[in-house]
Amino acid sequence: MYSTHQKQSSDINGLKLNDGTQTSCPIIISNILNEYFSSIGVSMGNGIRPTNTSFTTFIKSISKSFVLDGTCAEEVIACIYNLRNTSSSGMDGISTKFLKLAKSTIAPILPKLFNKSMECGEYPDCFKISQIVPIPKCSSPSIPSHYRPIPILPTVSKVFEKIFYAKVSNFLNKNKHLTNLQYGFRNNASTELAVPAIYESFLENMNKGKSTCAVFLDLSKAFDTVDHKILLHKLMHYGIRGKHNSFFESYLTNRKQCTKVNNYSSNFQTIECGVPQGSVMGPLLFLIYVNDLPCASGFQTTLFADDTSLHLSHKDIETLQLNVQNELDKVDTWMRSNRLSIN
Repeated sequence: MYSTHQKQSSDINGLKLNDGTQTSCPIIISNILNEYFSSIGVSMGNGIRPTNTSFTTFIKSISKSFVLDGTCAEEVIACIYNLRNTSSSGMDGISTKFLKLAKSTIAPILPKLFNKSMECGEYPDCFKISQIVPIPKCSSPSIPSHYRPIPILPTVSKVFEKIFYAKVSNFLNKNKHLTNLQYGFRNNASTELAVPAIYESFLENMNKGKSTCAVFLDLSKAFDTVDHKILLHKLMHYGIRGKHNSFFESYLTNRKQCTKVNNYSSNFQTIECGVPQGSVMGPLLFLIYVNDLPCASGFQTTLFADDTSLHLSHKDIETLQLNVQNELDKVDTWMRSNRLSIN
């Protein structure tokens, strides 16, 4: 997941165009990069082979519904206080440092806005605008794919998201809706816990005289390719229904971004799919999206956000090989039905 970067604009001297020519115009470069960043999720989704299996095959509906209580000035102040202290700002021009200085004045006002938004099931459009800073992924970047988009979101939106995130994650954790096989973006879970769990399973199989085959999957642009309709349907299945589901629909749709290069900003582009990069809610929404992956096959599955470890064991090598292939076909079906692709 991308994190907010201090730098407000990238200095890029040139970019190669599709016809092979080079441009040094920052306005052209910013628009080319913004078009690439905003369309990559849709482009990848269009390249996924269709399947007759619905994504609903793998998920179970939860009877209990999420009930949201409002927020208050004290909760807002606590969230502002816990924000990382930076001088960078999004399109709203408000930095974290300024927000912290003004927290006593603004704290009584923000809960009214947040509560009204949650009550109406609408997320403010002004909170859905991000400014992208392209950061090189290699020493000599020349084409759009050589850059990583670092989004800067409005600071006030982070406060709102922190409050909503706490309420939703508390509901999911309290009711044990998130699989214990997920070790990413969760409290009391980490790679340090995931690796021993896999290792101990391997040792147990070895002690039983079984061979183990492990498959490690990396998803391509996983956060960018999340399908909004599928995600909203899964949220409903996990108990986030009615106006709260409408709130998330509003949160996901009509998001816009521009890319800034050499202090020149591109035109705005609308994001059609994916969870918001650099956001507070984005990682949790992705965990919900892949939560049913372990149910798709007979593999022993370990998840760490978009990284997946699958393993299977058997005493007979040839049988193991056949079983692994059969189960991989099931995983492939899950991936395609959920509009995700393996790197």
